[in-house]
Amino acid sequence: MSEAFPIVAMIIFFYLIYFAIILAVYILRAIGLYKLAKNRGINNAWLAWIPVGDAYIMGCLSEASPYMKHKFPKMHVIYPSIMGGFIFLTITLMFGFFLPNITSVYGLLFPLLVYGLLFLAAIFIRLVHSFILYHIYKIYDPDNVILFLVLSIVMSIDFIFLFVIRNKVPLYVAESTADETEQIS
Repeated sequence: MSEAFPIVAMIIFFYLIYFAIILAVYILRAIGLYKLAKNRGINNAWLAWIPVGDAYIMGCLSEASPYMKHKFPKMHVIYPSIMGGFIFLTITLMFGFFLPNITSVYGLLFPLLVYGLLFLAAIFIRLVHSFILYHIYKIYDPDNVILFLVLSIVMSIDFIFLFVIRNKVPLYVAESTADETEQIS
C-alpha cells in the first residue's frame, strides 16, 4: 500500500462530503421554490429544479408584491435573462482568457479586465437576487423579512428560508381571505 493512499482517501472523502452538502442545498432550495410555485399556481413549477429555471420561478413569486407589480411587472423574464447572461458572460470570458497574446501589455491586462467584469457582474446579480428575495420574504413572512434578507445576504442561506416558507400562505392571499371572511359574517 502506498504512503499517498491515506491522503488521497481523505481528499476523496472531503470531496464527497462537499458534494453531498451542495446536493442537499440544491434539493432544499428546489423543494422550497417548487412548493411555493405550486401553491401559487405558477405554470411549469418544475422549473424550480433547473438552474436558470429557478430564476423564472423566483421572478414569478416576487411579482405578487404590490411594488413589483407596478415597477417591475416582467421580473419573471428579466431575472432569468440576467442569470443566463451572467452564465454566458462567465463562460465566454473564461474561455476567452487564453486568446490574447500574453507577452503584450494588453495580454497581461486582459485577465484583470475579465475578473473585474465578472466581479462587477456578480455584485449586480447578488443585488438583483437580494431585491427579489426581499419581495418574496415580504409576501410570505413579513415579520421576518429583514432577518431573512440579512442572513441570506451575509451567509447565503436563502435555501433554508425558501424551504421554511414553502407552506405559508402569501400575504396577499391571506388578506383577501380575511376580507372575504369579514364580508360573509
